[in-house]
Amino acid sequence: MLIILFALLAPFAFCDEVILPDGIAWGSCRHYSERELFFHLLDLICPLDYEDKCDDPIFDPFGQFKYRCQVVYPHDEMLFTVETVNASTLLRMLQHTDTYKRTWCMITLFYSPTCPFSARIAPYFNALPGVYNGKIKFVAFDATEFTKLNSRYGVSGTPTVMLWVSGAAVARMEDRKLNDEGLMSFVYDWTDVQPVFGAVRTAEDPLHIEYDDRPDVFYLSLSLLVAYAVVVYCMRDRICENARVRAALTWISAKIDAFGDYMAPPARPEQRQR
Repeated sequence: MLIILFALLAPFAFCDEVILPDGIAWGSCRHYSERELFFHLLDLICPLDYEDKCDDPIFDPFGQFKYRCQVVYPHDEMLFTVETVNASTLLRMLQHTDTYKRTWCMITLFYSPTCPFSARIAPYFNALPGVYNGKIKFVAFDATEFTKLNSRYGVSGTPTVMLWVSGAAVARMEDRKLNDEGLMSFVYDWTDVQPVFGAVRTAEDPLHIEYDDRPDVFYLSLSLLVAYAVVVYCMRDRICENARVRAALTWISAKIDAFGDYMAPPARPEQRQR
């Protein structure tokens, strides 16, 4: 290891001059000391400032972050709030490609206005743009209006929180609490975006879901009817063995036959002669 390091530093430590592009332009060569050459090489290997155009793993040697969010898209006035979009807008956003090939991240909530779980997570999702101070884009999408897009990305229920990296779906929030703790842990486990501590949280609009938790009379009546039919079907043998039930069924059958004979059309004269 020392031999390799010495071989790398030897051309810089023992040379007298270094020719740079600016030196060539002026027709002269600037003389650098060994100390300047050493720090120049050290700065090339271990830069002090991170350039967002370079995805250099030297800043993440242990692979702690699965995805790096280098840039925010779209960078507009809706960055500090949750933007509610339709299918065409969402697809147009997912087709964006950065000029410098930098990765960009976006969190999307697929919700339903009639889902109680979507109403539960909505206030916490509204607070996320303020918590992350515009470092990542948050979008809400009504999954009940565009079913084809749900089947395209495998959204089988609501609410569904998905992470997009450069337009590709890479993660889905599962087995987490539907609150700020679950949402922030999802962002922390999959990205390098850190929350801003002490930021003002706003749980109000734009994503506002009011769910009526009163029982639905129609669905309740239908459920009771189905349950009654299942009970009658399972106990049909015991019910038919009862003498009173048999007598009632015989009487009903006789009345139905009599009603059928009454409603039947009269026979033609030629049929009567036969």
